Formats: sequence, C-alpha cells, structure tokens
Amino acid sequence: MRRFRFRLQRVLELKESLENQKRDEIAMLYALLNEKEREIKEGKLEVNSAYNDMRSELEGNIDVSRASLWVNYIDRLWERIHMLEDEREKLNSEIEERRKELFELMKERKTLEKLKERQYREYAREADRQERLNVDEMATIRFVHKKINGEKG
Repeated sequence: MRRFRFRLQRVLELKESLENQKRDEIAMLYALLNEKEREIKEGKLEVNSAYNDMRSELEGNIDVSRASLWVNYIDRLWERIHMLEDEREKLNSEIEERRKELFELMKERKTLEKLKERQYREYAREADRQERLNVDEMATIRFVHKKINGEKG
C-alpha cells in the first residue's frame, strides 16, 4: 500500500506559516505599545518636573510673561501626551484586530490538523484491513497447496 499523503499538506503548512507571521506582527505591535507606554510615562514625568520648575522659578515674584511661557510649555507637553495616548489606543485596536485574525488562522489550522488525523486513521484502518486480507490469502494459498500436495503424495 502507498505511503500516507495528506492532500492539503501545503495548505496546512501555509496556515502554520501565516500563523507564525501573525504572531510576529503581534509581538512587534506589543513592542511598539510598550515604547508608547514608556514615552507616555516619561511625558508625564516631564510635566511634573515642569510644574515643579515653574513653581520654584515663579515663587515669590510672579512674572506674567515667564508664567505664560511655562503654561504654554506645559500645554505642549500635555498635547504630546494626548497624541501618544491616541497612538497607544490605535496600537491596542491594531493588536486586537491581529489577535482576532490569529485566532481565525489557528481555528483553520486546527481544523486541517483534525482532518489530517482523521484521514490518517482511515488510511491506517485500510492498511490494516489490506494486511489482514493478504495474510488470509497467503494462509488460503498454503492450505490449498498443502491439500493438493497432500492428496498427491
């Protein structure tokens, strides 16, 4: 009997490859997300530092133009933080979308693997059946051969 061959093996391998690519994409997106988180954290620390610097500089003598510069600077820092938070949300959405795609690829791969297992079991049953038929046929031939030889001799 011929060796077992799963006709959809290339499709299964393609699904595995796409699944690995999707995992790599997700890992890259998580790295970008971590970088955004770090930038947001640094931005908030910078805002706190700017508030403290402004308080210490303006303590006692309030210079309106200098205070205005500090307020504008802190506003720009907050704008940058909000922009980074928006980018973080986009990354989170992208990650969620890619995870859904990965889940679908995994389902498709598992379905193909189950089909392959089922086909292999059918192949193994058929191979076993063929083997038993061959053994029975050989036993029948030996029996007939002994019968013929026994009757002649």
